[in-house]
Amino acid sequence: MYCKLIAIVLAYVAVASAVEKGSSSGCKEGEDVERGRYWYTCQDGQLAPKGCFSDDKKKLALKETFKSGGFVLECTVDEKGYLSFRYKGCVTEGGKEFNAGETAEDSKYWFSCVAEGDKLRLEASGCVEEGKRYKIGETVEKESIVYECQRRTTDSACSLCPSSCVEGGKRYAVGDKFPVDKFVYECLRDETGKKITRKCVGCVHGATQLQDGDRYVEGDGVYECAIRQDKTPEHRLVGCHDTDQGGVIERRLHCQWTRGTPPLRYTVACDTKDDKIATKQIVKCYYGDEKAGYEIEVGCYKIVEDKLMAACTGSGDNIKLETFPADQIQKAYEKGVKFCA
Repeated sequence: MYCKLIAIVLAYVAVASAVEKGSSSGCKEGEDVERGRYWYTCQDGQLAPKGCFSDDKKKLALKETFKSGGFVLECTVDEKGYLSFRYKGCVTEGGKEFNAGETAEDSKYWFSCVAEGDKLRLEASGCVEEGKRYKIGETVEKESIVYECQRRTTDSACSLCPSSCVEGGKRYAVGDKFPVDKFVYECLRDETGKKITRKCVGCVHGATQLQDGDRYVEGDGVYECAIRQDKTPEHRLVGCHDTDQGGVIERRLHCQWTRGTPPLRYTVACDTKDDKIATKQIVKCYYGDEKAGYEIEVGCYKIVEDKLMAACTGSGDNIKLETFPADQIQKAYEKGVKFCA
């Protein structure tokens, strides 16, 4: 638009200049005469070209310059002897002047002053960030975000603008999901549309991606993918897994239950180490079935039926419920157990 406007102005003033050349117009010797964007001095009955007027009507002598529409224009006389304006350089929005073939920069962009015939074109050639120049389309990675030097527009809020995410040397477009360690992140653009963020949206277990609330079994533990706003995402330990008649049952942390084939059964507890690893541990023996029975502490024995006693022997992972005839109490003592009421 600047070039078109300047071209119209130059065409107009060139005609005005041509009309005045060689015309005395009854001028007085030594008198200055204004014609459009030019001024003359009456010499020997002729109007001699002496200068021009800038956009703000400032009177300029030959070879003087002024800024107009992003360019530096020089008042000159062309090869035919007419007053005219010549493109001499370009001007940034910040007012910095530079010549054809040169470059200049402001806080966001760097520009080239390009010659096209007898005219000039001011071109935004790239971006400026922390004193470094980037070409249009060139990218740079910062804090896991890819920034791209984008062409200047009237509503540009940035020059080096966020365009995608990067992880492990691979770039991901907005909307893509990607694994980071044990979690899944999504590359998102914020509500303003001007910033890009990485948001944790799930977990990774083996080759499986999990959503918030999904659970999986590892070792004795049951873990839940927990993605909560304003909290660190985690694989949260929620309990232990157990089997009953071929089915998998989740047991809450610190709860106890009875399992095994009646009447020789065991009380099992779900415990944890540092809230990271779950363990299932036999804590008692149980003689009986679902309807009735006897709890027997480890290291104890009880009379459970006429002529029969049950002993909870061993320790740690080697706890065992054993039975003996009531008249063979010596065997119980040999196992290191005592009578408990």
